Amino acid sequence: NDDAIFPNVGGGSDDLRDALASVIGRYSQYGANLNYNKDGSLLSSGSAINRDFKTQEYDLYGQDIWRIRPSLTVTYGVRWSTSTPVYETNGFQVKPVQSLGSYFDRRVAGAKAGKPVNDLISIDLAGKANNKGGFYEQDWNNFAPSVAVAWSPNFKNGMLKKVFGENKSTFRGGFRMVYDRLGGALAVSFDGQAILGFGSSSQISANTFTVSEAAGFGPLFTGLNQNVRGLPKLTIGSSLKFPLRQPADEDQRIESGLDDSLVTPHSYAFNFSYGRELGKGFSFEANYVGRLGRNLLVSRDTMHLNNLVDPKSGVDFYSAMRPLI
Repeated sequence: NDDAIFPNVGGGSDDLRDALASVIGRYSQYGANLNYNKDGSLLSSGSAINRDFKTQEYDLYGQDIWRIRPSLTVTYGVRWSTSTPVYETNGFQVKPVQSLGSYFDRRVAGAKAGKPVNDLISIDLAGKANNKGGFYEQDWNNFAPSVAVAWSPNFKNGMLKKVFGENKSTFRGGFRMVYDRLGGALAVSFDGQAILGFGSSSQISANTFTVSEAAGFGPLFTGLNQNVRGLPKLTIGSSLKFPLRQPADEDQRIESGLDDSLVTPHSYAFNFSYGRELGKGFSFEANYVGRLGRNLLVSRDTMHLNNLVDPKSGVDFYSAMRPLI
């Protein structure tokens, strides 16, 4: 993320002025993407933030096989796993002071009551390198049982022998609970997207200049090594002080964070199969395989527009807007 300068290539009523600005050597649009060090100081132009995310994962597993009889076998076991919350080793880690999960629930409840909740969210340092709590609490109760049964019936006579045969059929069924390894996925997501607390940007269009300011044109282009941070109207914060309560560029921020009530996602996997010999080298087999996910990771807009409900009529904002749209 270094300072960036770029022309305006969009379509609109100001295209002529933007084109003229380019001809006479003035910027039609310019901006600065700013990075800050972990101590809050502004990094020099062209300096990047090097982030190194880590987590530790531990697993234990035990299993036993019980052959109850020659035609019936049961396999059962349990796995225990835990992983430390993903953390950034260099201290480039912040998190919302407020719990995003409870904050979202408050906003939903407020919208239903017709009373919007739009409290500001504060950001503070977090993680091991800052001697503070992590993104979320470590989950210690990840016990995942598993069981499987195989049965080959040996019917000697009657209708059951005709249907299933004598040692000709096999029934199998299994169930397993599986916990996800979420640390790596979150690390990749945060490394690629999240600079919450350590980055900001300021973008200026020449259309914001008045007639008295060089006839509404942006500043002159003076060379490829021009100091972008010295151009007018840019918001350049020289430092950050944590906790961040209301950044100067708050109205332009679209940030991502983690809900501190996050728990390890898990799934229930199960299957059932039936196989039968038909004779003369032929056989038949049918299988069913299923999987149910719980507490899976999802992204949601905590600051989504309030769908306010009118206390008198009971009509919500979205329903009222649809006919107008």
